[in-house]
Amino acid sequence: MVDVTEALRLVCRELARLTGAETVGAHLLDRDRDELRPVAGSHIPRSALGVLGGTPVSRQPFWPAVVSAGDVVWSDDVAHDERFAFPLFRMVPHQSGVVIPLTVDGEVAGTFYLVWWTQRRRVDPSESAMLQTIGQQVGLLLRNARLVEEAEIRRRGAEAAKEHYQLLFDRNLAGVFRSTWDGRMIECNEALARLLGHRRPEDALRRNAWDFYADPTERDRLLESLASERRVTNHEVRWTRANGEAFTVMMNATRIGQGGEAHLEAIVLDVSDLERAQEALRERELQLRNLGDNLPDGVIYQVVRRVDGSNYFP
Repeated sequence: MVDVTEALRLVCRELARLTGAETVGAHLLDRDRDELRPVAGSHIPRSALGVLGGTPVSRQPFWPAVVSAGDVVWSDDVAHDERFAFPLFRMVPHQSGVVIPLTVDGEVAGTFYLVWWTQRRRVDPSESAMLQTIGQQVGLLLRNARLVEEAEIRRRGAEAAKEHYQLLFDRNLAGVFRSTWDGRMIECNEALARLLGHRRPEDALRRNAWDFYADPTERDRLLESLASERRVTNHEVRWTRANGEAFTVMMNATRIGQGGEAHLEAIVLDVSDLERAQEALRERELQLRNLGDNLPDGVIYQVVRRVDGSNYFP
């Protein structure tokens, strides 16, 4: 990724070599476009480093010509030029200066400032045009650097989101899978593999989702529902493990995409134990009901008395 500060420092150095400037500084406009803030420089004297490196330039007399119009502004008598009459230049006295606009997409985003400490340096129109072109070319560098930075931020965000999703996917106690509409498995977690009787997700991914169903027409009905509703919840269906054992699952499925690009994502729970417990409860209730129907009335009376605190037997 482009290091903007380092790139601007190198440009400052090349500008000094090209023009003979003794010191060159780069400034970028803040978001409110009220201040030019120092970001890089070349050949800055130690005595002026603290001031030039830490002092922003607020709106000054040269502002309309440079920041608004995008023109190169120069002076060979900075101390007496009203366009350069602001405190920073008085704190670091110098003879000549050139302000070059740094243009990004037609808008000034910063400046280069060239300094000659004691030399009277004039800039002719052709040199001014050349310096303006340099500012525009560096603006392209800045724009590309911003695009790269934004792309990097988006990439990192996408990677973080993917990592978070993968963590949830892998640690989910329920079976989770994604498959195409025709049943090709795209992804599944370890819980789904175990639920299907496999040791590894890779083994489950070799199977087609149609093979999970004890009755494949159940998947037909699921896909019909997803085609119109997008999401199906609490869907109970019979699946089979790798060894042929049938079991019941509760599924929440979601359709992702449309048409030929559609696929489904699903979360699956094995509810066989719950189903067996409910069946056992129903059988127990039936046994108690049958027992009550076959007992003589007197025995039932004694049971009722026992609930009141007395003995079961007379």
